[in-house]
Amino acid sequence: MKINNSFRLRRTTTLLLALSIATLLATAAAVRAESPSDTLEQGIYSEETKGDLEAAMQLYQKVIVQAKADQTSAAQAQYHLGVCYYKKENFSDANAAFESVFKDYPDQTNIVALARKYLSGAKALLRRGGAAGAEYRFGRCRLDLTAHKLHRGEEEVPLTAKEFRLLEFFIRRVGRALTRDSILDAVWGQEVMVTDRSVDRCVTTLRAKIEDDPHNPAFIQTIRDIGYRFEAPP
Repeated sequence: MKINNSFRLRRTTTLLLALSIATLLATAAAVRAESPSDTLEQGIYSEETKGDLEAAMQLYQKVIVQAKADQTSAAQAQYHLGVCYYKKENFSDANAAFESVFKDYPDQTNIVALARKYLSGAKALLRRGGAAGAEYRFGRCRLDLTAHKLHRGEEEVPLTAKEFRLLEFFIRRVGRALTRDSILDAVWGQEVMVTDRSVDRCVTTLRAKIEDDPHNPAFIQTIRDIGYRFEAPP
């Protein structure tokens, strides 16, 4: 009887220990899943891949509130929040979001510099007056999103549907490194038989229409092994 009791006791203890370990592992996994950096990655995925700005903004705001000890994640979330506001053409809130980057995270110098660069580029693109965000200027070019027209100087420049969508995608993400995969998803969508070369060919034809020197582009910059970045010199 004593042997049986001892066996049952050891078995119960082992089961309780296993249950405790499983609970700790589950708790640790849950904590990791809800860490600010993970939430930030979810926000970036929602913004850049899914194009769901509302979901992305909620996630960024969650990071800002929770990441008191993770200033890098909080600053990145604040920066992306400003970008989302600009994409939604809510420029006053976008400016406020970027000002918060400068004020609240001055030690995050890389993110501060990125926010200043994005803000200056966006201001250079936005035309003062008229429908907010409906028309963008860069160099001698003027892109009218409402009329679906591009002018270079006084002349209208014909664009294919893909070229227009690519230019709009670039111009709404000024100063940001864009992978070929993200461009394919946004511009080509679910079309079959498209590759990275499709992006490169479309970039080449677009450069020929907007650049003074397509071989030494001022606007569409190539980022080696990554993709492209659209610059808007003041």
